[in-house]
Amino acid sequence: MTLVLSQQVQEFIAEHRHGVISTFGKNRAAHLTVVTHGLYQGTPAFTSNEGLVKLFNLKRDSRCSFLVMSPNGRTYVTLEGRAEVYAPGESDAQQLRKVLREIYRAAARKEHPDWDDYDRAMLEKGRHGVLVVPERMYHNLGKYT
Repeated sequence: MTLVLSQQVQEFIAEHRHGVISTFGKNRAAHLTVVTHGLYQGTPAFTSNEGLVKLFNLKRDSRCSFLVMSPNGRTYVTLEGRAEVYAPGESDAQQLRKVLREIYRAAARKEHPDWDDYDRAMLEKGRHGVLVVPERMYHNLGKYT
């Protein structure tokens, strides 16, 4: 069951743009990667290039955990759930373009100066969009609760 994040949790995630995604390898060991993310459709989202371990793992097993914390580490949100991957050749091209653009806007907190150039670069790089779909959450938000 998908968990709807509270406004306070969404604000915290949007304010702290670096997170750690945990995926699972074939040997069931956790693989941790730092990503720059944005809030898309009320949940953390990031982009990834084809061929990276986190993406390979998520395509094979969508289970994941996602940690966002303040610079001092005293406040954090951890989401457990699954990843929804938008992939070139596997997702509708217009939907993928939209997802990649929205993730860029959310992570960069600005518009891209040339969306056509951005779209071309994302296509050439085989860039994927990844949404973290939370099912469970725990946190220590301090001022955010």
